[in-house]
Amino acid sequence: MKTVDAAGTETEYTYKDNLLQMTESEASTQALSEGTVVTGTQKKYEIMRYDEKEDPAKEITDEGVTRFETDSMGNVTSEVTTNADGNVSVSEEADYDAEGNELWSYDEIEDETELTDYCDEEDDWWGEPETEYTVTGKVTDPGHVPNSRIISKSEYSYSMDGNGCKTVTERKTEDGTVTETITVTDPMGRELSERTGVSGGTTSETVNTYDKF
Repeated sequence: MKTVDAAGTETEYTYKDNLLQMTESEASTQALSEGTVVTGTQKKYEIMRYDEKEDPAKEITDEGVTRFETDSMGNVTSEVTTNADGNVSVSEEADYDAEGNELWSYDEIEDETELTDYCDEEDDWWGEPETEYTVTGKVTDPGHVPNSRIISKSEYSYSMDGNGCKTVTERKTEDGTVTETITVTDPMGRELSERTGVSGGTTSETVNTYDKF
């Protein structure tokens, strides 16, 4: 199967037994050489490797070799990328709840953890993020985050109007500064507006309109 995107990049997909084996993409390039525009093409290959359970376990790209571990639901619990020099450029771990929501993700290279605490079953917004943290070091319990290790903290609230439009308010605290972002989406999930402000003032605002069906 072959596709061509809006930029003219051609991508060909090779499958075997309904599993993606390789992608081959070709894009046009332009470069300026001694005042002359030189055109050419750039090819990129990605080869997939699968284990006996047909779960993606290894991926080879220009960036190196990435090995994955997944849980029984197919969520990636470990990702390690080794580049051509043998150095580890990516080393991440993660864990999920019974619904497949990511509870924490630890980046060993940056030595930082992102944790998410979700609204509980009694809440109208069950499954939506309630609090998100970025902390130093490895922390695996979103309900017990040491204050001394918090880099940033985001708190979320939700509401729905009579037209079915959803409003999400995020209050993010980082380095003593509170940034509030209010996002409104229509019943189809399309963003109608987003307003961001610091200390009560508006720093940016975007309003989108869509054609009616």
